[in-house]
Amino acid sequence: MRTEPYYMPHCQKYSFIASGSVLRPVSSENPCLNGHTTPGDRQPADTLDDLITGSLRTLGQSIEQILEEIDARQRLGERIIESIDKQMCMLKEPLYMTAPFGPSTVTVGDPRRRTAIEKELASLETEKRHEEVGTWKDVAGLKRELRELWRDYDTEKQRARVMQG
Repeated sequence: MRTEPYYMPHCQKYSFIASGSVLRPVSSENPCLNGHTTPGDRQPADTLDDLITGSLRTLGQSIEQILEEIDARQRLGERIIESIDKQMCMLKEPLYMTAPFGPSTVTVGDPRRRTAIEKELASLETEKRHEEVGTWKDVAGLKRELRELWRDYDTEKQRARVMQG
């Protein structure tokens, strides 16, 4: 059974290791070992340091992944809202052309067409509000998870300082 979070990269080449308060890329001769070594490679004195370093690396990767997810969700929400706004603009032109405001002789006296356009605009406005709330909920959940990871990361950094000094 794996104990890594679902968003952990499987290749150490794309991992980050904690160094103080800065995250920096890991360099390794075999980048796809994913933190695993052969039995003859490990020295007993380094086991505790490896455990702390591995934990910091895992937390650092998790933090980076959450930050990327927050950014991606915000960009997606912005694109969806922009698309809804474009649809609304496209509907407003025929709305203004229909009676009682527009000069069009084709649509004068056709309240059904105007009502249909107004209903469509109202549904797009509702969809826009739902998307804004959905984006906020998603980002708020990710930020909550990010705060928990930052607390865990800070705790591990303090453990590392105690072990070193």
